[in-house]
Amino acid sequence: IVIQYIGFANASTNKTITIPVLVPKQKSIFNMSVKVPEYECDGSFPNYAKMSYMDKEKTLGEDYAKDDVLIQSQAFLNVSKEILNKKQDYSIGDVIQFKINVSNPYSNYIYNVSLIDDLACGLNITDESFNVSGNTTPYTCSVQGNVCGNGCGMSFTCALGTLKGENNIIVYLNATVKECMIPGQHDNYVKVEGRRCNMKIG
Repeated sequence: IVIQYIGFANASTNKTITIPVLVPKQKSIFNMSVKVPEYECDGSFPNYAKMSYMDKEKTLGEDYAKDDVLIQSQAFLNVSKEILNKKQDYSIGDVIQFKINVSNPYSNYIYNVSLIDDLACGLNITDESFNVSGNTTPYTCSVQGNVCGNGCGMSFTCALGTLKGENNIIVYLNATVKECMIPGQHDNYVKVEGRRCNMKIG
């Protein structure tokens, strides 16, 4: 009896086990641990064992069992946001200087890193309001939304490319206080995402 274990393409764990004889009612159980490849992308991958055998009449036969493996890669990123020119009160026309730090604390590369920063109503940003440093791959950033009026609140998004292990990307963003800014404390949130596998999007 020959049992062949076949894993997913990049696993390099294909194994063959040979059993010379299996007597009636005898059962053999094999346990095998398989490590997911370091940069395997998300998805479902075939994972099966194929068996071929010969009975006492020397008749050949085969069978197989299949169980797909679901891989969900996780990327670990840290992000912080601070005001460089922080003060108690801002007036109309003042520029608030934000510093956003996106860091990769581990040794793995993180691919397709993206950033979304949603600003409060009354804070205005333009395509010339930001500066990106620290990344070694091409990036693109864009500004959307309305600074005032119904549904106000501008959104700053960046596709930052690849972030090497134990490295960081700094984004400087300047937002101008406009007339429609309501006095008081305002919260705005920044979000980053990435992948441990280099998968093209779009």
